[in-house]
Amino acid sequence: MFTVRMEARVTIKNCLLVMCVLTSVCAVGQSCQSGDCQAGVIAGPFTAAQTAENTAANFPICNGTSCTVQNWSGSQIEGIDAQQNMGTKYQFFDAALNLDDNIAVGPTISGQNAQVLEWVNTHNIQAFDKATGKALYSFAGGTTGNPRNVTNLWSSSTQAECRGNSGNVQVIYDRLDNAFVINRRVTYTVAGIPHYAWCVALSSGSDLSNKKTAWYAYEYRMDTVIPCLPSSNQCSTGSAYYYYPDWPRIGTWSNAFCVTFDLQDVTYH
Repeated sequence: MFTVRMEARVTIKNCLLVMCVLTSVCAVGQSCQSGDCQAGVIAGPFTAAQTAENTAANFPICNGTSCTVQNWSGSQIEGIDAQQNMGTKYQFFDAALNLDDNIAVGPTISGQNAQVLEWVNTHNIQAFDKATGKALYSFAGGTTGNPRNVTNLWSSSTQAECRGNSGNVQVIYDRLDNAFVINRRVTYTVAGIPHYAWCVALSSGSDLSNKKTAWYAYEYRMDTVIPCLPSSNQCSTGSAYYYYPDWPRIGTWSNAFCVTFDLQDVTYH
């Protein structure tokens, strides 16, 4: 098994992605115990070009009276409700086995609204007011809180890979840049071969209830940064070419986002 570190040096409208492959356990004197590891050190660092950038408006804000009532129950809030009708009622209970539920807590700033942001696989996102617990997002003109489809932040014409619903999700709040950050790894196919992209979107500010808040969405195709499988003959043969970048996790740095992946040899799974 390999792990990797990825840095995305980000300004709001300019992203550069760098991936550094760390030494595997096999390269420090231990032998491979399974097909998930490969002896030796993979050279790096690697870079991935930004495929496209898209600027999207904030999700529609709920203005109905039901969106202004107190939703906190003691110290708890329900969050995205499995009983809400999001195309299929009870869809989480009936269909979803791996929800990958994630939340990020924004700051409490004097004179500003503050929120908690929740993302549930595969694409549902909702923001909640920290003071009242009310759900903020709705459909256009909606008077009740309804989770929105996060994939709409990426362009359907230039970032089609990120419009898919595959991949693990994560949300964080970047307290250095005062931005919510949502990201996921997606799988897409070219000529029947799986390929992978990393999708990230940043809010333009900390107040998600502000209709002027925008989202800057980026896509990175990762063919140049993920090592080839040992059996793929330099990414040219077999039904899969690349290690599978499982379970991405992102963290902030003073001038970067650092992302880790668990690289798995899919030929042994």
